[in-house]
Amino acid sequence: MVDISNNSAVLNYFESEMKDLIVKRLSHVKNWWNACIPPKIREDASQRYQNDKKVNDILNKPDFVMVDYLNFDGYEKIIARQDNWNTYFEDVFLDKSVFLYKMRVLLSLRNDIRHGRTLDEINSIRLRIHCYDILSQVHETMYPDKYDRNAMLQKLGFQIR
Repeated sequence: MVDISNNSAVLNYFESEMKDLIVKRLSHVKNWWNACIPPKIREDASQRYQNDKKVNDILNKPDFVMVDYLNFDGYEKIIARQDNWNTYFEDVFLDKSVFLYKMRVLLSLRNDIRHGRTLDEINSIRLRIHCYDILSQVHETMYPDKYDRNAMLQKLGFQIR
């Protein structure tokens, strides 16, 4: 069974894990933000950061790191960029076309969720399956000794029996 009541929480978990992956895989590169992040994505994130900073200062909110200002489609573009893919991500996802397909499906579902459009049951399940497919590859590669399939399934709203 699947609990489809909280699609937003599933996306939050997925996005957090993707940001962590990008930082863990790229941050050891000298000046990684400039060296590994495509210019348009850097510019967009910087603009969102600057806009947010004005409000954050007024509200006494803490600053966030630049990776927190990436758009969802930025994850795909960063990971799939040929030099990044070949050096840092191919061993995680193995097949670029499959990864790109799943990310594009997730982008469409993400846009529906974040813009207040309700997903039907099939698309809520599809969201979880694609998130699981991608994140299980990440966890199996990055944390092979700590990977807990059931814990991940529960975070994605699958009810384990």
